[in-house]
Amino acid sequence: MKVSADQLIFSVKLFVAGMIAFAIAVRIGLPNPYWALVTCCVCMNSMSGAIRSKAVYRFTGTFCAGFVTLAMVALFASAPLLLIAASGIVATLAFGISFLDRTPRSYGFQLFAITLMLVAVAGVDHPEIMFDTVVARVSEITLGILATTLVDGVIAPHSLEGALRARLHRWLPSIETWAKDVLDGHEADDQGEHDRLKTLADITSLSQLTGALRYDPTSGRANQAPQGPIDFAIQGGARPTLDEMLRIPWMSRFKSKPPIGQRLREPVSSLRTLQRPP
Repeated sequence: MKVSADQLIFSVKLFVAGMIAFAIAVRIGLPNPYWALVTCCVCMNSMSGAIRSKAVYRFTGTFCAGFVTLAMVALFASAPLLLIAASGIVATLAFGISFLDRTPRSYGFQLFAITLMLVAVAGVDHPEIMFDTVVARVSEITLGILATTLVDGVIAPHSLEGALRARLHRWLPSIETWAKDVLDGHEADDQGEHDRLKTLADITSLSQLTGALRYDPTSGRANQAPQGPIDFAIQGGARPTLDEMLRIPWMSRFKSKPPIGQRLREPVSSLRTLQRPP
């Protein structure tokens, strides 16, 4: 089996980040140092933007779950059954929101629900140590996140630009074909149905990718003019195209199609420029 340079770099980055996080966690006496190592394994990605996106939402979900856990313990410390019921209801709502949210933000809701169940339910018999458990959990997750982000920033950070261009080469032809069929009223045949399902899957993937673009290290700040293809994708191409494409499924229900073809043309043309190397 041949190992590529990218795979080798990824392995080195993961090993270094994991060992740093685990060693520090053991050194400072955290109760479950392996959680720092697990966090490194979960957050590490070949693209820097995806690492930072997952790191932000993992920390946010864990921290918010710790805060909610302490609030529920303060209310139901003397009633373990109510604590379990409240934790289950809140975790179910969080999981439901994560399934409805098709952006990287859904990961934060998943971690919120998982952390809530791991901390609140597992420690229901010992509410007096719940605060220590929450602090340790947040510390372990934060340590893993910091190690992963710092190692990725030092050792060969990788932009989303290449992945964006490669995927646009696959997405745009099928998206444009199906959009034209829908707007012309020729979407009822078998091939049209196949293209529709494929396009919807592409839209979901595009939503995930554009959601991580804002965390890409090559992107400029929000108050600056676009300085590269990634900024251009966020502000002038990917987001407007996604907004318009998400309207197409319900448009196929109407005999008179809203005239969005013209509005789609400009953002799609903007995205086409990303297919060409600078």
